[in-house]
Amino acid sequence: MIDRYARDLVATLTELARVLRPGGVVAILSLDEHSHQDLASGYGHPHRGISPATLRGHLTEAGLTITDCRVTSRERREPHLQVVSAFARRPKVKSP
Repeated sequence: MIDRYARDLVATLTELARVLRPGGVVAILSLDEHSHQDLASGYGHPHRGISPATLRGHLTEAGLTITDCRVTSRERREPHLQVVSAFARRPKVKSP
């Protein structure tokens, strides 16, 4: 759940991409963007989740190749929070 404590998501994802081996895969889980600031604040989270579209943009900006990024589950009960799952790969280094 990368967005729970990272204040600068792009910088965090860029560093993650930097240390990931070429061809390596990262899996990211996050709550989808929601309007419940009280829930986020109550747990000390600086963000109210992140939408799949925004996460895709951040992963691309970090230099990762996205293999999947979408909402994968939803709570049955109120407030019906949703989980975003993303998988991305660091491109392999091309041989000269």
